[in-house]
Amino acid sequence: LTVHEAIDILSEFRGPRWRLNAQVLWSGMREEVAQAWANRHGLRTLTKAMGRLRNPRHDSCLRRPKSNAGWTAYIKGASALFAWCIAQEGHVIILTPPPNQRFHPSNLTSFQRIEGPVLAGCYGVPLVKRIDICHPQVDNAHESSYQLWLKDRVGSWLADF
Repeated sequence: LTVHEAIDILSEFRGPRWRLNAQVLWSGMREEVAQAWANRHGLRTLTKAMGRLRNPRHDSCLRRPKSNAGWTAYIKGASALFAWCIAQEGHVIILTPPPNQRFHPSNLTSFQRIEGPVLAGCYGVPLVKRIDICHPQVDNAHESSYQLWLKDRVGSWLADF
């Protein structure tokens, strides 16, 4: 990201639509599934948080002038900033597939390579006090979450579902 791009993104994130603890990260599912879950819970994904910067019909969106590789790098930078912003709030919610598939074995997803390390404090002091995880694609469990960090409480979730 250029400094100007980072400032634009942070201004959008910290603008009047930003609410404390009202953002969600997701990995391992279609964006539409994550977005539908976030909408039902009044939370915002990166796409919604970027607002006009992600809307190709808006002049502020850089999708058209950037190459595919440039756009991918821009979104990855925005993803890191998004994770950093929500980490400062102390509580993070992540949407993933069920426990036996919750993180991709390649460790190459945006969450595993960008957002997760930001949350863990790999690029500074860890600010997150708690990370909860939810599996929206699991029948009868899509409204239930459990603590992933500081202590992984997947055992209690598995006992219930």
